[in-house]
Amino acid sequence: MKNLFLFLCLFLVAPAFVKAQTNNYTGELEGKKIKGSMTFHKDETVTGSFFYVSSPEKVYKISGTNFVQGQVEIIVSYAGKRVSNGSLTKTLTDAYIVWEGSLMLENGDGESSYFIFRRPR
Repeated sequence: MKNLFLFLCLFLVAPAFVKAQTNNYTGELEGKKIKGSMTFHKDETVTGSFFYVSSPEKVYKISGTNFVQGQVEIIVSYAGKRVSNGSLTKTLTDAYIVWEGSLMLENGDGESSYFIFRRPR
């Protein structure tokens, strides 16, 4: 009985101590190389950042949700201002985990940019 109680306590309490998962990615945005990371939190939120390899001093922030498995809705901001938003879809290859999709620019022109983040499996 004591073992059963301990097992139930661990089963109920352990998920509260599961840490968020952060991964580093490389990719492209607007045809330019980028590097960054995304953290998937247990509450289904996503945070992260990226920078253009050619301008590492300009760091863009990522925030969003992962309510649907394999799909992330993100907002990209820079210097506290929202610059784009969109939906990324996850695909798996033999070698990579890939998040890709179109980001709508917040400039009011309805323009979009192709975004891809990949990391080794």
